[in-house]
Amino acid sequence: IEALPDLNLADKTACGGGIVSATECDVLVVANSSNLGAYGVVAGLALLTGEATLCHRPAEELDSGRRWRAASVGRPWRQGTA
Repeated sequence: IEALPDLNLADKTACGGGIVSATECDVLVVANSSNLGAYGVVAGLALLTGEATLCHRPAEELDSGRRWRAASVGRPWRQGTA
């Protein structure tokens, strides 16, 4: 942010730290991974609509992880491998 003082928009944020998007957007969702950003968006939609079933349950998350790990054994894209 200090390296780009003309672009950081610090004057537009309440904290003065500034957060920007590289592309034009209507709503900026800030997260350290796309999954966490998506979880936040879905949780917000669930709260707005009162539809808790939009969010998956912990058991579904665990099952998804198990299926991903089983399918990716020996694959170059498996997480945690170079």
